[in-house]
Amino acid sequence: MESDMIIRELEGRANELESEAQRLRAAAEVLRGRSPISSPTRKSLVPARPGTRGGGSMELILTTLDELGPLQNTVLTNELLGRGWKTSSASPSNTVRTALGRLMERGEVRRLKDGRFATASYFTSNAQDE
Repeated sequence: MESDMIIRELEGRANELESEAQRLRAAAEVLRGRSPISSPTRKSLVPARPGTRGGGSMELILTTLDELGPLQNTVLTNELLGRGWKTSSASPSNTVRTALGRLMERGEVRRLKDGRFATASYFTSNAQDE
């Protein structure tokens, strides 16, 4: 559906703007002579731009999994690309796989028996899927 694509584009742009706003707030804190303090949520005060090394991709992965539920790596990769995610990698799927591995190490993502990936919060409400 065309409206779904437009919605995804708008949500992707909103995520980019939120990340940029957080980066600017952190820069203002530095100029005030204060050090940016880590947020208690997943997002840091100085996030990387979406699709770049340092957290932007991982945050987008977490947001996408929160919104859509468990997904296979290839489906997740296609969804991210559809939301405007960019990577310089010749294999976006490998980039997503690496990010998922890091998120699993941090305990923020887990893998279902059927190979799909889900956020840790998914498991609290769907314990039978583990």
